[in-house]
Amino acid sequence: MTTVGWLGLGKLGLKCADTLAGCGHNVIGYDPRPPADYGRVVPATLAEVVAATDGLVFVCVQTPHSPAFGGDRPVPGPPRDFDYSALTQAVRELAAEAVTQHKPIVAVVISTVLPGTTRARLLPLLRGTPVKLVYGPYFPAMGTEEQDFLDPEFQLLGSDDQVALSAAAGLYKTVHGAPLRMVSIESAELAKVAYNCWISAKIVWANMIGELCDATGADADEVSGTLALATRRILSPAYMRAGMGDGGGCHPRDLVALSWLSRQAGASADMAGFLVAARESQSERLAELVRYQHELTGLPVCVLGRSFKPGVAITDGSPALLLIRQLEDAGISVASWDPLINSRADKPGRVPRVFVVATAHPEILSMGFAAGSVVVDPHGLVESRPGVVLITPGRRR
Repeated sequence: MTTVGWLGLGKLGLKCADTLAGCGHNVIGYDPRPPADYGRVVPATLAEVVAATDGLVFVCVQTPHSPAFGGDRPVPGPPRDFDYSALTQAVRELAAEAVTQHKPIVAVVISTVLPGTTRARLLPLLRGTPVKLVYGPYFPAMGTEEQDFLDPEFQLLGSDDQVALSAAAGLYKTVHGAPLRMVSIESAELAKVAYNCWISAKIVWANMIGELCDATGADADEVSGTLALATRRILSPAYMRAGMGDGGGCHPRDLVALSWLSRQAGASADMAGFLVAARESQSERLAELVRYQHELTGLPVCVLGRSFKPGVAITDGSPALLLIRQLEDAGISVASWDPLINSRADKPGRVPRVFVVATAHPEILSMGFAAGSVVVDPHGLVESRPGVVLITPGRRR
């Protein structure tokens, strides 16, 4: 049996701490506003928590918004960040007590934060202290906290310290057999918020379809029930890798048509129209990155791939062609090459250029690039090469 410390015994914290205690661990908890019933958690002061723990202390402190941003009323103004005052205070006090007791601690922070918060606000509080930090958020649904704690989809842990990661992972292995996903602190922070917002996006989309059903005579449950059967593409890991935009003979044009239908039907939200604009704006951002490299190096630009996806020669709706047109509209002369469309004898790479991997054909991913080239790979699939600057947007390389 391990003795585990716990700071923060609010709605989520108390339920999770109590569930952990039910797994055979001795959980000793502190909250400046003690709960009416601790359940299986042993009540303690902060000093007692630090003294008793075998090394792990979980920090589950609220990071609230103003009630005006809670979703039970229209948002009153511009968006804002969470309030981190209670969290920073808890970490500061934990670190101070660990220093007083000369006690090595691994603090596992569960609280929801935006990416960059842990490194900017929490880690500085731990400098010169015996406290190491793991950011390990939970993904429970209210009402099923205990079930979700014992049987999560995955356990997410982010840290700069492998020893701290191993300590946290070791405890979770005694609780469940879910996959342990170990990433950077920032990736863990963003994954937590992105998970919740993805659920919101699904609900907004489903409700938009419901409104269109009202206007067209379709049935919302029949439509959503049909989509729920698509476990290879829609309800799956498919299309969850950042890279180029969507393409093909159906998807981009269908978004435009559904946007038109939404406006004709007087739908309350045109999510399809937003996706049309977002797809083009994301491509424009990539074009701006390429333009910057072109101006910085003076090298000509070559887009690798013209088809809309690897393995086919179809260019209908191709995001590669969209990017080429955006670059040309910016006044840049663009060469392009696709191994399934152009002659292989014309294969580029012999002279330095700013190359953009638009279509991830295997032949493109494995091709050689002249020293001095810049390779922009939005897919993150090209391997590093000597003498070549490799840029993989959104990835830590």
